[in-house]
Formats: sequence, C-alpha cells, structure tokens
Amino acid sequence: MKIGFGKSIITAPAGFSLVGYFVDRRSIGIMDNLYSTSILFDDGENICCFSVCDLIWVDKKLVKKVREIVNKKIGIKKENIFIHATHTHTGPLSNIPDNSIYQKNFYVEKSYLGILPFYIAGSIIEAYHKRKKAKIGVGIEKVEGISFNRRYYLKDGRVVTNPFNQIENILKSEKKEKKVEDKNKAEDKNNLLNSIFKEIGNLIGKMHNQNIIHGDLTTSNMIVNSNEKKIYFIDFGLSFFSEKIEDKAVDLHLLKRALESKHLKKY
Repeated sequence: MKIGFGKSIITAPAGFSLVGYFVDRRSIGIMDNLYSTSILFDDGENICCFSVCDLIWVDKKLVKKVREIVNKKIGIKKENIFIHATHTHTGPLSNIPDNSIYQKNFYVEKSYLGILPFYIAGSIIEAYHKRKKAKIGVGIEKVEGISFNRRYYLKDGRVVTNPFNQIENILKSEKKEKKVEDKNKAEDKNNLLNSIFKEIGNLIGKMHNQNIIHGDLTTSNMIVNSNEKKIYFIDFGLSFFSEKIEDKAVDLHLLKRALESKHLKKY
C-alpha cells in the first residue's frame, strides 16, 4: 500500500463575500489561508483519493471539473475521486451566486471560480507524486462539547435546523439558550468560588486572632462542604501558638504559593 498527501492554498483575495450567513459580509484581510488537502491511496491495482476543501460547500459542477483535470493529468478514474468541504463560514463562494438568501448579491470573481478546480486538482496531483509505502491504522476517541444540534423554533410551531429566509418568524433558538445556560453556569461557579475564598479568609482571620499558626496552610488541608458553603481546616500537626506577625504572614505566604501552583486558573 502506498499513500500520498498533497496541499494547495485556495484562499480568495480580500474583498470577496464570506458565505454562510444571512447577510453579505466582505473579507477585509487574510488571517489564515484556506486549503485543499488531499490524501491518496494506491494498492497497486486501484487508486482513490479524498480531498477536503476549506469551503462552505462544493457543487456538482466544481467536482466534475476537478475529476476531469485529475483524470486527464494522472489517469485516476473519475469515480475514485471524492471531494468534500469543511463547511467553513469564513470562506468565499465556490459557485456563481444565485438568488437564495445565502448568495443573493454576494460577490465572487468568475476568474477565481475558473482557477479554483485547478488548485484542488493540484493537491491531488501532488499527493500522487508523493506516494510512499505506508501502513494504515484506525483510532477512535470520543470528544465532548465541540458541537450541538442547532434548532430554531418558528412562530408557526415548526422546528427547523436552518430558517433560511424566515428570520422574522424565529421564536427562539436553542443555540442562544445554550449560550445563556452556559453563561449562567459559569457565573454560578464563579460565585461559589468567591464565597469559598471569602470563607477561607474569615477562618484565617479568626485563627490568627487566637494566635494559632497552622504551619501547613494549603488547600490539601481544607475540606469544602459545597452544599453548606463551609470550609474546614484539618491537619494541625505543624501548628503552634505565636503572636508574631511574621509567623502569621508565613501562613498566608504558604497559602498564596499553594494557590499559584495548584489552582492557577481559578486563582
């Protein structure tokens, strides 16, 4: 088995419409390039390849043109060439705009559309010429929290994943509600942390007012009852009595270092 990889830049110039929204947004510069990335498999008898393009979609006309170019250049069967898009919402149109809500009055140069299939085909041709012996392995892992099912609730009772030209009929959106819910959860967590830190400060004040020096004041020696929002200090094995401000300051300094080393993000 031989495998090859290829990559071509397909970034459109600044000023083109960024497709994927209900309004026409124009790019004002390039932060990151868009690519056509290809992988090619050759088992000695058949060759097939897969190309992924940083575009919102690829239509039949574009796919047909790429297949024709690749077939003519390196002889791969057209039916063995597969092309799909990453569905980026910050890329150009890959076709002449029509009158749909996503494309009406959007701007893209025909010259860019004319050369685009050659760039995509170029990534496949590069993969073909970079074939090397390789072994294939498969891995799988579950990743939580990177996507959600988008639902729009319309005034007429329907639930759709994309309202197209019915923006004025949107009653509510699960996407927005999820953002609010996540924000509320984050605020609740921050409020809990603030109350815990305040309680720690109060307990240290009471302890030091009695001239008790803990001696090992770290979060490992604290028990949190989150339901009652109470803190309990434990392990007084190194504790002692002292009226010296320096000894009390050492307690605070040790706690500060413990927070910085173990709880930096929260601290």
